[in-house]
Amino acid sequence: MSWSRALHRLFPWTDLLLFWLPCLILSGTVYLFLSNGVFVLFVLVNLGVWIGAIQWQFNNLFFQLKLLYITVIGIEIFLQLLAVFHLLPGLNIKHDVPFGRVYWTKEGDGVNSRMNRFGWYAMESLPEEGKKRIVLIGDSMVEGVQVEKSEKLDTRLQEVLNTPTSSETQPVQVFSLGHSGAYPGSYLEYIRHALRYYQPHEIIVFITVWNDFLNALKVRQSLDYSYIYYDVRSSGELYLLPESKAAIDQLHAHLERNRSFAAYLWMEAVRGHLLLPWMVRKVRFLVEQKGGATASFVEEQKTQPSAQRFEAGGNGFIYEKTLHPDARHALAINLKLLEEMLALTQSHGVRLRLVTIPHFPLFFYQEAPDRSWSAEFDDLDLFLPEKHLVTFAQRHKIPLLPGGQRIQEEGVDKQTIHGWYFRGIGHWTPAGHAQFARMLDREWGAVFRSENR
Repeated sequence: MSWSRALHRLFPWTDLLLFWLPCLILSGTVYLFLSNGVFVLFVLVNLGVWIGAIQWQFNNLFFQLKLLYITVIGIEIFLQLLAVFHLLPGLNIKHDVPFGRVYWTKEGDGVNSRMNRFGWYAMESLPEEGKKRIVLIGDSMVEGVQVEKSEKLDTRLQEVLNTPTSSETQPVQVFSLGHSGAYPGSYLEYIRHALRYYQPHEIIVFITVWNDFLNALKVRQSLDYSYIYYDVRSSGELYLLPESKAAIDQLHAHLERNRSFAAYLWMEAVRGHLLLPWMVRKVRFLVEQKGGATASFVEEQKTQPSAQRFEAGGNGFIYEKTLHPDARHALAINLKLLEEMLALTQSHGVRLRLVTIPHFPLFFYQEAPDRSWSAEFDDLDLFLPEKHLVTFAQRHKIPLLPGGQRIQEEGVDKQTIHGWYFRGIGHWTPAGHAQFARMLDREWGAVFRSENR
């Protein structure tokens, strides 16, 4: 291949310079020896040559653009087919807009779905008169993008509660406002949103003890996006950190936008269903990745007694029997936030309930006996955060379902528990969602069905 042909492949306009520019120079040279009349003729000839050259170039460019378009469409169709059969590994999409794309392969068999009309990963549903309305609020455990919507906690709970038990059974609606990365600071804002748009009779807040405490502490986070942080003054008063006011405004603007049905949101949803841009973004992220945003926190964690026993992403310090100063701090913030939630729901005549979601680390499966196991390991107590919340709930008369203690009381073997979480330590599997729906039904199902509002 000649150097000019190789250069042309890189830059299709190259031949315009390599061929027609010398022609122009030659024509100019001839002009010096010709009369004015002949010069006009040469100008017209060169003009015709140039027009022909430009037209050829545009035709060539159009052909290349058409070829590029066909190639892109072909790649997109191929990616969509792979996604249908869950054969597109390493790509995880959760587009938080109405009808946004959800494609998840990080855990489970793969999910290829979409958000509902309001941008939540939940079944389509609107509040209906004459039905008991329950709103579930939590983090990624409640959101559940790792499983199909029909297998999620909210769907399973609604099915269980609407199973006829007597002629006086009241129809129940269950709404899920779960979001990845949320914690009690966010839950407070989700409650405000739920009170405004869902008119709930009951709000159930799920506390993931594994990381909800970590997320409360700004000093233990290294995030590159807006987050809501609170702190507690020496007087015991809860206050919002000034820089978090913008994060709250952004959150509510996002929630309101998703209910607006604006035309640009439809375009955003359509764009988000295209897989090729997500793949390009994924590749760029892998190229630019330099160890992750929380690397400094992981290094810091190694100095803690519990660090070697827990997986990254959570907070082992919260389980230490001798409370770490950060554990006391995080606990104080979260309990004050729960007091705010209680006051807010009571002011609207809504019942607040709490559920704790336990975490079982790898060493639990390796060291605990199959049955009659204990949650205590040397200087660690896996149910310690839950015990603090139980004491708090009793003091404030808040109904609370302590997930870890209930599982222990029921004598569930550790192999069954392992099956409720992906890899035993991740998010809920379909079996995990179903199990917690049954636990909620056993704990409060009779109340949910019989109360008339």
